[in-house]
Amino acid sequence: MKKNLKLSFPTMLVLFFNFGTTLSQQINWEKVGEIPIKNAVALSVDRKDQLFVSDTQGNIYQYGADGDSINFYSPVFRARPERLEAAWTVNIFIFTSDMQQAEILDRFLNPVSHIRFSQEGFGMVSQANLGNGNVLWLVDEAGLRLVKYDYRRKQKLQEQPLSLILPGRDLIALNLLERKNTLFLQVKDQGVFILDNQGNLIKHVPHISNSSISVEGNWIFFIDHEGQLGMADFVNNSNLEVKLPKTTYKNIAVGNKRVFLLHSEGVSIFEKPNFN
Repeated sequence: MKKNLKLSFPTMLVLFFNFGTTLSQQINWEKVGEIPIKNAVALSVDRKDQLFVSDTQGNIYQYGADGDSINFYSPVFRARPERLEAAWTVNIFIFTSDMQQAEILDRFLNPVSHIRFSQEGFGMVSQANLGNGNVLWLVDEAGLRLVKYDYRRKQKLQEQPLSLILPGRDLIALNLLERKNTLFLQVKDQGVFILDNQGNLIKHVPHISNSSISVEGNWIFFIDHEGQLGMADFVNNSNLEVKLPKTTYKNIAVGNKRVFLLHSEGVSIFEKPNFN
């Protein structure tokens, strides 16, 4: 059972849950910088720890690992992005649910591809993200189907009803991302379902909040219900809860050496602690 322990910042208490065992460890946050951005809604980090942030108008801001401004992209059609993905480094992916479209930019934020899902034969796409090898993973609300789509050849590589993969009927997809040929599907109030790149269920990771997830290494990172950092090791089946400097962070992106935390006034940048 989780114990109520209090520890003042900058000391951070980590609670480790593994088969009923509770351990504690002290870690210090080291702040690197602060990026002021109004109306920021999503963030993503590439493999070089470059940060990409989108606002409610669909503008994309690019920063270095320490918060230095690098580039800026302003879209032709202004709308709030549902998904921003920079983890593949070469391409940046933006999905806008309201407009049922996606844009793919190169690493210099030049437009490369524009996809209108209604013109590609889809119904209502609720989630979309860029996968490995020029494919998109989609959740199409028409039949609640998981679709793997080659956007260059405009071809569906596979599709299957989510009801055949996941238990239950009330499935609301919140997030969808691929890492190392593994697909992470976040479902409202049910945590994360891990699938292989053919859409076969491998594992269910429950007790993850509905905030947007970030995946790095063996860990799924998220902001939990109490505004703290939640971490789930999906390989070793263990969980961590980490005390953050503030409980007002809304989203997280974890890189190789940096942790980026989104709040109402912008993004805080920290050195990545050793979670081992």
